[in-house]
Amino acid sequence: SGSWGSAGAVVSDRFASGLLDFVHWKLGCDYGACTAYVTSGSDLERLCERRITQMLKGKHVAAFYLLWPARFDDGTAGRPGMVPADSLLELMRRVESAGVPTRFPHSAHVYRALLAKEWTTAVSGCGPSQMRVPATTRVSASSVARVPFSAAKRAVDALRAIKGDECDRGVVKLGYSWEALDVRAWRGVSDLAGALVDVLHQPGCRARHVFVQEYVRHLGEARCYVVDGRVAKILFTRFEPPDDEGDDAGRFCTFKEVPRSTILEGWCENSPERLQALDTALRGLCATWGTWLLALDAEPQPFYRIDAFVWWDENGWRLTTGEITELGGSFLGWRDGPRVVFEAVLRSCFRDGALEAWEGRRRADDATPDRSPTPGDGDDEDDARPGWSEEPPALPVADYL
Repeated sequence: SGSWGSAGAVVSDRFASGLLDFVHWKLGCDYGACTAYVTSGSDLERLCERRITQMLKGKHVAAFYLLWPARFDDGTAGRPGMVPADSLLELMRRVESAGVPTRFPHSAHVYRALLAKEWTTAVSGCGPSQMRVPATTRVSASSVARVPFSAAKRAVDALRAIKGDECDRGVVKLGYSWEALDVRAWRGVSDLAGALVDVLHQPGCRARHVFVQEYVRHLGEARCYVVDGRVAKILFTRFEPPDDEGDDAGRFCTFKEVPRSTILEGWCENSPERLQALDTALRGLCATWGTWLLALDAEPQPFYRIDAFVWWDENGWRLTTGEITELGGSFLGWRDGPRVVFEAVLRSCFRDGALEAWEGRRRADDATPDRSPTPGDGDDEDDARPGWSEEPPALPVADYL
């Protein structure tokens, strides 16, 4: 599972097994599933939305897509489960237009908005705001192909104008990217030019532009898990500095979770009040992005995660939004995360309250699941699937940290 936590990555067998086992445990045999296994973007393009709808017989229908869209040709993106973004998003749009809503991860237009990362330039270009986005600009692939150094210099000039101050270091990143595979650190114009070439000239890369972002001073990063509009968990992480040489030079490859005790003793200098102030500030930032998501789509999102860089100075906590993470993001060490989020996803499939009626019937039947419990009855810390004997926990109220 690695840094993905007990559930594993969305494209893994572990994640799919945990999600489907959870659905079976909640609904028993009162549901059906039609599964399409694909190996390429062309497979996605051949799927017929009308044929799919003909196969779905239930009153409530929903589509789940356990894939990673990327701006790479088939077979060149570097990870299993990655498919060309246009092929997947077009399939999602076709199926949605046929009357089958996407419930995992998000509707096609919402998913695209999050993955493309274009919100970074749209917001940062308006100056300081409650969304607290770092200065960001885009550089076209054509300008990098022509004269990389000139493209890099223009990017630095743009960041200086957006920020209103000097900018001599930062990161380069691609949209539709996963696990920080396409993020590079840079210092100075020459270094930036090399980073631009490095990310855009990867084999099979079809990115039309690259994002260049200012460096954000930080103690670490807060990952805020928002379930049904409420902050259910906040975890803290810190990336290890990128390597200076070798195959991973400039890449952010390793990060680790930072315990709450370290946050209190180090970042907060043993001040509970400062820790509480950080919690309040983070929840306020999440609420701001929640409003933005409602503008993006009137239907509430069952889950999203806000990643924010954290820094303390004489004016208090300074937060900077690093990422808006889609449904399916890493749970890290949040042990109850899969069950809490899977239940929110399932509830979104029954927005008229039918899920509660199903649960009542299951309790009345007092049925035993027709499959064996998970190994170790749920004691295995790496097992995402719920133990059949335990109820999924209610949404946390005070467990913010």
